[in-house]
Parts: sequence; C-alpha cells; structure tokens
Amino acid sequence: MHRTVKTPVSLYKHLLRCIKQLPKESQEHYKHHVRQSYASHCDESDPVRIQQIIDRALQDAKWLTEKFKGIIILWKFIPSSSKTTNTAKQLACLPLTNICTINSSLKAQLEILKITLNKVNLMVNVDQK
Repeated sequence: MHRTVKTPVSLYKHLLRCIKQLPKESQEHYKHHVRQSYASHCDESDPVRIQQIIDRALQDAKWLTEKFKGIIILWKFIPSSSKTTNTAKQLACLPLTNICTINSSLKAQLEILKITLNKVNLMVNVDQK
C-alpha cells in the first residue's frame, strides 16, 4: 500500500484511510492533525524534502495503527465492569513497547497484562480520589 503513496495528495488520502482504522473517539483528533500538517507543508517545493515528509508520515501512521492494535488487544482482557472512557484513555497513554511485546508469547502476554492492569487500577484509583 505504501508504494502507491508518491504525492502529497495520495499521502493525504492514505492517512485519512488509516485514520478510519482507529477507534471512533480518536479519529477526529487525528483527522485534524493530518489536515493541519498538510496545510503547513502545502507550499513545500523541494522534491527531496517532500519525500522525507512522506516517508516520515508513513512511518508515524504505521506506528500509530500498531499502537492502537495493541490497545485493542489489552482492552479485550479488561473486565467489563472496569471499562470506562478513562480506562481507554489511560491505555492509549501506555508506551508502545509495553503493547508491542504482547505478541511475543503467551507468557509475556500475561506478564505484561498483569503489569498493565496494575497501572490502570492505580490510575483509576488516583482519578477517583
């Protein structure tokens, strides 16, 4: 899919399609960010700089979608009674390294999940005070 992104307009369309994969609550934020970035770089004329911007944007989009995929995996393990908008926001703030390692093995998944749930419980307790 990245091979088709060669121009700023195709990048813009690609990023908007990527945003549709994110949770509904986050989509408006990232749409706004993409629009602002596109507007701020629309006068760029150097082909090398344009390619750098495209490469970086694709890299960031991949990172972001991977982060949200990890959050969705974690979300499935949280008991329904603990799921709130606050919990989702807290999961979104977790470092990507905590989320990416979930895929390595079942043992690692359980360990990270235990740590993550402890962090989430601590954050929820702090918010409630």
